[in-house]
Amino acid sequence: MVFRPSALNYMAQFDVVREPDFPELRRVLWCGEVLPTPTLIYWMKRLPHVAFTNLYGPTEATIASSYYTVPACPTDERAEVPIGRPLSGRELLVLNDGLQPAACGDVGDLHIGGVGLSPGVLARPGEDSRSVRP
Repeated sequence: MVFRPSALNYMAQFDVVREPDFPELRRVLWCGEVLPTPTLIYWMKRLPHVAFTNLYGPTEATIASSYYTVPACPTDERAEVPIGRPLSGRELLVLNDGLQPAACGDVGDLHIGGVGLSPGVLARPGEDSRSVRP
């Protein structure tokens, strides 16, 4: 099942899921926005038999670019869920201002390459130079 995090938040807010619910469900994927860790904990505790996977991809990628399957229920509500590894046919690079690979621990911008990239920003070509590079 694929969800927007806002839907998962809403259902958690009203405590609508119980542990025996959805016995055949094997995986929950979410994308489109950040899923707050307290909400993830809520779901993972109620559906311990289900794998939970974060899909990440900015608008310019048109579809998901990376994934991360959470290995265990987080114990810290402040822990962030990583964007994970690139999907097949995609490449994730963290580059510095000179468009060179950033050193481990340095700040940089995420650059995504491969299949699924948009050729430009529709009806806003001035934004292409900021978000889309050949």
